[in-house]
Formats: sequence, C-alpha cells, structure tokens
Amino acid sequence: MSQIKGIRSSEFSVPRFTDSKTGSSSRGNYGNIETVSTSSNSLSSSSSVDSETLDLTSVLSVGEISNIDFGLSTDVANQRLNYIYSYLKKYGMDDVHNAAILGNIRFESGAQINPAANTERLLHDDYEHNVYLDQRTGEEIITFDWSRRDDSEYKEQARKDLLESKAVPIYGGIGLVQWTGGLWDDATKSWVTGKNGSKKADFLNWCNARDKDWYEIDTQLEYITYEYNDWDLKNDFENIGNVSDAARFYCNNFERPGDDTVDDRISLANGFYQAIIDYNK
Repeated sequence: MSQIKGIRSSEFSVPRFTDSKTGSSSRGNYGNIETVSTSSNSLSSSSSVDSETLDLTSVLSVGEISNIDFGLSTDVANQRLNYIYSYLKKYGMDDVHNAAILGNIRFESGAQINPAANTERLLHDDYEHNVYLDQRTGEEIITFDWSRRDDSEYKEQARKDLLESKAVPIYGGIGLVQWTGGLWDDATKSWVTGKNGSKKADFLNWCNARDKDWYEIDTQLEYITYEYNDWDLKNDFENIGNVSDAARFYCNNFERPGDDTVDDRISLANGFYQAIIDYNK
C-alpha cells in the first residue's frame, strides 16, 4: 500500500536537515543548524553561458513580489537576470519573448530571482501545510515549532533556514517558475500527482532521474527549455509580436497561475524589454 506523504498529525519537533548525497544529518534549534551546501546563491561556475552587462536592477521592484526574499543584493539578482537572459538568448529566444519569460520568472521567484525559492508555508494555521521533504528520499527534514509561533525572531530565522535547507514543500511551489503540484510516494520512491496537479512532481522526478539538484539555476533553466520544447502552443507564442501580449500568453498558457497576476507580469516584462532596448542603442 502506498504511503503518500503530505498530511501529518499535529506534532512538533526540531528541524533535521539531511544531505541527500552523504546521508548525514543534524538536529538543532533554528539559528544553530547545518544546512546542505549549495551554489544556488550564485551562478553556476560550470555553465558556458556568458552573461551580458545589462542593468536590470531598476525593474526588480516593479509589480508584486510573490515570495519572501532574504537579504541578497540587487547585484546578485541582476546577475541572475542577465544569466537567464543570456541562456534563453543562446537557446534562440528573441528579445520580445525573452522579456516576456523574464517578467513571469521575476514575478514567480521574487525580487532576488532565487532558484531556491519556496512558497513560504511555515506560518499556516494547520500542521498539514508544514511538511518539507528531501528531494530524493522523501524524508521529512524540516518542521516548525508551533509553541514559538508568536516569537518574531524565531519566525524570521525559521523563514531563512527554510530557504537555505533546499527542502521541498509539499504544498506550494518551488523554483524560478514555482512548479506546483506533487506528493511523495514511499512505495514507488517517486513524486506523484497531488491535489494541485503534477508540475512539481514532474520536475522533481526529472531531476532525480538525472541526479540533478532542483535548486540549481542551470537545472531549472534546462528543465524550462525541456518543457518549452514539448509545449504544444510554442509556435503560437513565438508568433506574437509584442511584449505585453507575449507575457500574457505565456502566463495564461504556460505558467497558468491560480490568481489574477497577469498585469504585474506584463509590467515586469515591459520593464525588462525597455532595459534591453536601451542597452542595445
């Protein structure tokens, strides 16, 4: 019988962060823990994509931020935007459609364009939303001490530790485009469709099959282009001639968010496009 991980009884424990590659783990209070070492706060050194020198920082504050951001500089965010722009440009995306995608990515992943972005669920009023699992093993590796939920310093540190843990939240999205939908199945040792679909499950299974870490920017960009190649509306998208319509089409047909955020995404996309045009003058 399959055991689908995603619902938990109301119990409290200190977090355990497990390195899925070494199997080592540690327990401790927030603020005094070991976290998995990753390069997600910087650009991957293994990629051959050369970043442009576009200054996109003025666009970072446009629109609503859909995720909580943690103290990274606008320089880092600008590097990430340039990196994504350069990656998509080498893939063959022109500036109109590149900007349309950038606007959607910026809205989804927050002002820091963080590939490790999780939808923050620690402060929900019920424990079933407080489940974070290891990408490869499905082991629960972080929980939240509800007895300290009124402690503002604890909650702030908990948010930071959540982001740094690279844990996969059962509920909510992950990554640059906030892939959503998926639960862990102990019987098959894989991610399966959840109540919000299977986009997150599909992404994580793709990562695990290739031994890739979900939180790396190169992994996510490779998967975005992998998804894009199979998108049945790709030609319709590429035939759109202006940024606003392209950003709207990408939002409604590729991202398909569960809320009405298209206007903010369009504003971001147009801001990026104008920065690209100004740079190329």
